[in-house]
Parts: sequence; structure tokens; C-alpha cells
Amino acid sequence: MGSETKTRVDEVEVTYAMVLGEILREYREDMSVTQIEMSKLSGLPQPTVSRVERGRSDPSLSTLRAMATGIAVPVGDLLKLADSRWRRL
Repeated sequence: MGSETKTRVDEVEVTYAMVLGEILREYREDMSVTQIEMSKLSGLPQPTVSRVERGRSDPSLSTLRAMATGIAVPVGDLLKLADSRWRRL
């Protein structure tokens, strides 16, 4: 992750958490899994899943690990993709 955690895109402040949340949501939706199902798969409350996906919460490592497990994607792969997208902003 870069040293900055915020940038502006079309006059909207974008955070790294928003980029990561978008990626998690895309993976979940690609699997045709609802947030409630993701909650069960990850062991996290559904509101937590929602907050992370909307970028309203900067997930802890344990939360990120739980969500990554729920979608069967290694945490490292998620972070690499998020870093790549972040650099393009």
C-alpha cells in the first residue's frame, strides 16, 4: 500500500478502503453470493460486510482474512489487485 490513503477522483475523495471494498464486492457478486451468505461464509456480521464493501470501514487484518476466506481468494491477491488499482487513480 502506498504512503497515501486518500486521493481525489472526479472531485470525490477515494480511500484505499473504498478500492479494497469494491474488489471484495466484485468477487462476491461474481460468485453470486449475497451479503448475508458472505456473512455466513466469513463468520462476520452482515453489517460489517456491507461497511467494508462500501469503503465505510478500513478492515482489520482479521476481517480482511475472514472475507478473503469467504470468497476463497488469498489476502495477498486482494491486496495486490487493490494496490494496482490504487496506483492507477
